Amino acid sequence: MITNSIYNAPLPANTTILHRNAYIANLIGSGDACDYVAEQTMQTTYTRANLLSYYHVIQGSSTAPISHGIALSVSAEYYRVKVGSWFASIIIPIQQDSNERLVFLLQIMDGRDDAGFDLRCL
Repeated sequence: MITNSIYNAPLPANTTILHRNAYIANLIGSGDACDYVAEQTMQTTYTRANLLSYYHVIQGSSTAPISHGIALSVSAEYYRVKVGSWFASIIIPIQQDSNERLVFLLQIMDGRDDAGFDLRCL
């Protein structure tokens, strides 16, 4: 399950979990399909460079969600990383005061499964 993959992943040192969220919806196009999303918002003492090194970024930054990910309401950079056997996005807001701890989001999406009679996905 994608929630176990993201919620049980090892955290960088001095990192605190602020929020966890998981939901099901039809996020891409229309039709009879479900997308499953799990995300975890964290706060760390790591610098942006150290954080990207920790998560072994495999695709450079983008200012739009990668691979149909969910956009944040603030300007952010999106990077593709691997969490266990899943591809995930690490999302870091562009604006961050130098004296603040870095707040970031780790997000996994698994989708395009047959919705059956699940009304959340129609």
